[in-house]
Amino acid sequence: NAITDKIMQFEVAADLSHLKTQLRAAEEMGEYAAAGKLRKKISIQEQEENEGKIEHRVISPKSTADKDRANAIEIAAKCIDQSFDFATNFLNTIGLPLTPRLAEYLRPRLKGTEAEIAIHLEDKWEHITFNWKQTSME
Repeated sequence: NAITDKIMQFEVAADLSHLKTQLRAAEEMGEYAAAGKLRKKISIQEQEENEGKIEHRVISPKSTADKDRANAIEIAAKCIDQSFDFATNFLNTIGLPLTPRLAEYLRPRLKGTEAEIAIHLEDKWEHITFNWKQTSME
């Protein structure tokens, strides 16, 4: 169908321009690994467009939102892990242990995602975040 092909060409062009915008932003922010991945995606899409191998795909907003949420939770878990590491290092220099009080201070700022974050942290910080999973499941 000619109309469907025109729509797909428009979507691919819009997708390419979005990827190029992301590439510029990544380069400006100094995120060269992300920029390299974006360059690879752009070149693959341009090759497919030139060869006429435009795949008919539907981008689901729900899957994109889920992916963004998962990335945000992973980043939050890394931030909390780093804060626990810093606190532990600083408290160890003066001979004090890390207490669960820091975890309870951070918990309200997680806005209901503490169970998912606790799963990311359970290998290293289970002794501090053990109750995050229990109360979130209730």
